Amino acid sequence: MLENTIFEPAANLVSGDKFERMPKGESVTITLNPSENLEILLSRYACKIQSKADQMFFIDNENRRYELKKGRNVVGRDSVSTIMMDPALRDVSRIHIVIEKFDDKTIQITDMSAHGSYLQLKYLEGHTGY
Repeated sequence: MLENTIFEPAANLVSGDKFERMPKGESVTITLNPSENLEILLSRYACKIQSKADQMFFIDNENRRYELKKGRNVVGRDSVSTIMMDPALRDVSRIHIVIEKFDDKTIQITDMSAHGSYLQLKYLEGHTGY
């Protein structure tokens, strides 16, 4: 059974920056510099998106690395996901986030989950509601 507790990440959880919940169903566009990492929490699981020269990778909570292809990348527990998370992570949704890769620097992340996805506040500032 899922815990009934709602997870709200606190400061210093991953990088020391404050994390905020992404608005569900809305897209956030982010430009990453080469060698920049974007920390993201899928529910309470620390993951990251890593930019390396002309490639981007999604690194899951077990430190497994998946190359993001240009276009739509689905992250979740469902077997049809581009990046399949461990099915035992019950608070990661079957389709948790969608990462749309436009080019080697620009991605758009859409939260589709019930338990939320969290980004550092600096990536959400200027977005509707922040």
